[in-house]
Amino acid sequence: MKHNYLIWSLCLSIISGIAFAQDANIVGNMKVKVEPNTLFYFGENLNLNQNVTDNKVIENEGNIKIDGNLTNAHSTGENFVSTWIDKDTYGQVIINQNKDAGKLAMEKGKINPAVFAWGQFAIPFAYNNAQEAMQNLFGVDYTSSTNRYNASMMVWNNNKPRWDHLNASSILKPGDYVILNLSADAGNVLDAMNNNDVLIYKGAPTNKEHSITGISSNFYQTIGAEWNDWKNKRNIYNEAYHTYIEDHRRDLSTDPVNYGKHSYQFGNPYTSNIDLSLFADSFAADSLIGVFKFGNLDWNIDSGSSSLTDAAKKATYNGTIWAGDAEALIAKPFEPFVLTYANENIPASFNFNDMMKTFSMTSNANGLTQPSPLVPGQSNYQTEGVNNADFYQLRLNLYDENDAFTGNRIFVVVTNGIENGTPNNLESEYSDFGNRNGFYLAQENAEGLPVNSSARKMDINTVNLDFENKPIPLFFNREAGDPNGYYLKANLFYGSIFNQLEEENYPDQNSFYFYDQTEDVFIPITTDFNYYIGPDDIYGEKIRYELYWNANPDDRLGLGEELAGHTIVYKDQLVHKVRFNQNWNTAEVKVFDLSGRNILTYNNVDTKTDLTIKLDLSGVYFVRIKADTGEVYTQKILK
Repeated sequence: MKHNYLIWSLCLSIISGIAFAQDANIVGNMKVKVEPNTLFYFGENLNLNQNVTDNKVIENEGNIKIDGNLTNAHSTGENFVSTWIDKDTYGQVIINQNKDAGKLAMEKGKINPAVFAWGQFAIPFAYNNAQEAMQNLFGVDYTSSTNRYNASMMVWNNNKPRWDHLNASSILKPGDYVILNLSADAGNVLDAMNNNDVLIYKGAPTNKEHSITGISSNFYQTIGAEWNDWKNKRNIYNEAYHTYIEDHRRDLSTDPVNYGKHSYQFGNPYTSNIDLSLFADSFAADSLIGVFKFGNLDWNIDSGSSSLTDAAKKATYNGTIWAGDAEALIAKPFEPFVLTYANENIPASFNFNDMMKTFSMTSNANGLTQPSPLVPGQSNYQTEGVNNADFYQLRLNLYDENDAFTGNRIFVVVTNGIENGTPNNLESEYSDFGNRNGFYLAQENAEGLPVNSSARKMDINTVNLDFENKPIPLFFNREAGDPNGYYLKANLFYGSIFNQLEEENYPDQNSFYFYDQTEDVFIPITTDFNYYIGPDDIYGEKIRYELYWNANPDDRLGLGEELAGHTIVYKDQLVHKVRFNQNWNTAEVKVFDLSGRNILTYNNVDTKTDLTIKLDLSGVYFVRIKADTGEVYTQKILK
């Protein structure tokens, strides 16, 4: 039996989910509002008849799941609107891929023309052509032009990497990565962005399964052996490839053959988030090495990127585990993304389907099952999570003095199977670092010796579990004359990038450490780590800061071990002593308390005899030893 709902007056803010197992028919204009973090589930069809004429009869700030068909007699779909509050709070709709979908509308925050000359965009609605898309999205006609830089839209071509401009009659496909012309104000799109904080987009959702086939890597196999061989060649629009192709994953000096190659760009085709970590049947390939969501796109025929185009979010992959931003693996409605492969071994097809759709704001990784049927109170998918006990990730985030995130963040990953001091598939570079403010990493020295300059400006660096008590170089760069101070804060991840720690530090006594050489502060990095970078801290390539993995191996080395090639701090009755590596001549020994304050310093110590450390008070201390050879050793002790 079907039910007609003449009046829905539901206070949903305190209800985790509402379910309708039979057809639901809305026949009037009484309002239905779904609050944020609320699930509204329809096990069968949802029908809005011709009498549902007002705007926002269904106002969705939460999540609506429809297993049956969606029918809507409204001509534009503005009677069923998923609203937008901010980048993390917006309505989503999931419609079964095997069902039909009538029109609805979705709000989205504007694209800022001051940041984006060409606004990145993905279209979750089905339109016959670009003209229909412009009318339903922006209420204006499409601008075609003999000058391609005046056309309203361009779409990324995955076969021959370039942006192809569209004409009014051009077809848009689900999964297209689109950019909107905010530079030439084609079709008055710029005016729409400048005069609105939120825009409303209308259409019939592309809820079906989509398979994007025919993508080839032949271009990369024929264009040139290395980046320097083909970067100055020009596409059919007379644009040099280097003016718009950047590699946000590889380092040119270590991989010139693959640099700039094998990146494929798509857009989320759905009215819900999609989880790109669920790519087992969608993007699977042995050579997938990264997923990226770009922060900016600004180029022209002559100058290429005129503003920094580093990836806003980035996750790297080595065939087994992820590193970097888990947020990179969630593509939101209207959001495009990039998949990068190590070589030409790409999937035969890229498939978008129900298994990727999710209401979650965080990626779930592998091991997911879909409840059948979905019931109130559950998220779209349940996860059992796949964790690696030997995986530790530190994310350091830079904030300004007003506590606003600057966008600068770096990662250090500690895991097994990594060769120290050499590039690997989990690592990545900042592309064209330029004069940006912020931190970056250098490849560590495999032997633990200091690194004083950086040929690779890295935002993700990895070391093996055995890289203990050795400096991981951390550089800070600022523009000349920058008068601002900054705060450095931390997030810790354990087992995988999908498991962020809430407790203070790792439960197994492992830890990252931060050392400021100028202030002589050495402290463990915990989840409440907050370190001030003053306005006079201008160092660039001169290293001031270091990171360490495990400065507390006192329970791993014993006096029974062969010590000739080692340094160790050991306890002799009530005092601590240092026994030095016999290959050293002299050393500097510093002792820090738990707050990072330097309380003892021994300079120019003769390493041929053991040094006694004189501590008066009980407590936890850190001993840092630097040899005349440049080697550094750190250890935690308990008085």
